[in-house]
This record gives sequence, C-alpha cells and structure tokens, in this order.
Amino acid sequence: MKNSIMQESSELCDSIVDCVHTSLSELQSIWDEIGIRGEMLRAEYSSVLNHVRMMWSDKIAEETARREKIVDNIMCYQTSINKMSTQLGQRLTVEVNTNLTLLENESKLKERVSELSDMCNDRLRKLKELKDAEKELCYILTEKPCDVPGGIVPSVEQLEHLQEHILGLEQEKSRRLAEYRSTKRTIINLSSELEIPPSSQFEIEVVSGGDLFKPSAYNMEQLRSYSKELENKKQSHQQLAVQLRSQIKTMWTRLDISEDSMKISVDQ
Repeated sequence: MKNSIMQESSELCDSIVDCVHTSLSELQSIWDEIGIRGEMLRAEYSSVLNHVRMMWSDKIAEETARREKIVDNIMCYQTSINKMSTQLGQRLTVEVNTNLTLLENESKLKERVSELSDMCNDRLRKLKELKDAEKELCYILTEKPCDVPGGIVPSVEQLEHLQEHILGLEQEKSRRLAEYRSTKRTIINLSSELEIPPSSQFEIEVVSGGDLFKPSAYNMEQLRSYSKELENKKQSHQQLAVQLRSQIKTMWTRLDISEDSMKISVDQ
C-alpha cells in the first residue's frame, strides 16, 4: 500500500508540472493571438512568474507553520509525559524517534499522553472515593484524617496507606458499636433493676437510639461514664442493703427473736 501511495504522489507531481506547461502553452497561444511580443511579452512572463512564486511562497509558509505546529505539539506532549510520569512515580525517557516522521512521533506521543492522563484520572477518582469514605468515618468517630492530600495525583503507596487508614477506622467503628450495644444492654438492665429511668437527653438517646448512636470518642466516654455511674449506684445500694440487714439482725438478736422468725421476715 505504501508503494501505491508513493506512485500516486509521483503521478500527482508530474500532473503539476504538466499543468504548468499546459497553462503556459495556453497563455503563449493567447498572447500570440493578441499580438503581444517583445517587452510586453517579457512583462507578461514576469507577471506569471511572480504569481507562481507568490502562490508557492504562500503554500510553503502554510506547510512550514504546519510543521512548526507539529513540533510544538511534540514538545508539549513531552512536557506533559514528563510531568505526569513524575506524578505517577514513574521514570519515563521521552525522546523523539529519528526513524519516524514528525506526524508519526506526534501520534505516538499523543497516545502516550492519553494513557498517562487516564492513569492520573483513575488515581484521582480513587483518591476522591477514599477521601469521601474517610471523611464520613472521621466525622462519626471524631478522628483525624490521613495525611494524604486531596486534589493531587497520589502515589500507589499513598493510596495503600489511605486504604489501610480507612480499614482501621472501619474496624474501630465496628468495635465501638459492639461496645455500645453491649453497654446499652447493661445500662437497660441496671436502670430497670435500680428503677432509675434515663433523665438527660444523652441517656434517653443511649437507651432508645438504636444504631443511630454516633460512636464518637466523646460519646463513648459519656456512655462508659453513664454505665459506671449506674454500676456504682448498684454497688452502693447493695452495700446499704447489707448494712441494713446487719443492723436489723443485731436488733432482732437484742430483742431475742428466734432465728426461724428472722428467716421468715428476711424471706418476705
């Protein structure tokens, strides 16, 4: 196919030469018919020559500008490849292949720019997904985000680091919610046993909040404090009951009440 194109181009080149010769012959015939000779004929030939020169000059300038545009594109592509390869943590050597034409080099570099651009966009898209997930978890847990900046093409190591951080946050969230559910059951049992219903807004949310409970560091501390408070009250009541029973037993002994009577009273 390449030979066919070359042959066709050669034929077109010959056609251009033939066209010039034919046109000059037609002009010569017209000038002969008019009677243009001598200086006038030389002036007409000079006019045609200037016209042809201007036409070729314009075409050459057009193609020179085209060539310079391709060279500029190649340089821009090289710059883009160097920049993106650095962002991606790659070390690419971008050189023009002297065995290829300018158009072929431009096409290959453009294709490489497209590939690297897709890679950058994929990483940025992945980064946004991870940062959004991290942001939500950090809000729920009131934890600090990872030190991977957003909006900048991350390295593979940075994405892995961010994924590990998110995994740690998810595990911490699961651990806190499990602790919340266990502590909630304890609180409900203690509240019922002590006949002390929740009073504050937080206490009410703990008992009736369900999975809507926000396991932030502060809320978890408040939850533990609430449970500990009820446990301390239970222990205090138990100690008081022991003391009262001891005092009652002492009084019964002084009143010479039989052990059977004391046992019946205690059971009641």
